Amino acid sequence: MAHSSERDIALAAESVLRNFDPVVLPAAIWVQCADREVTLRLTGYLTGVQEEMITA
Repeated sequence: MAHSSERDIALAAESVLRNFDPVVLPAAIWVQCADREVTLRLTGYLTGVQEEMITA
């Protein structure tokens, strides 16, 4: 996936994760971005989404 904003990619990636059956989680996440801070934020956010799905 590619988007022009951090928010757009976060929402798109979350949507993909939420379509997974929680049984297959956690799924591997790979975030590639020129800005290391954005990469860390997105990785953390998507990891948190998965944790929420697993424990729900």
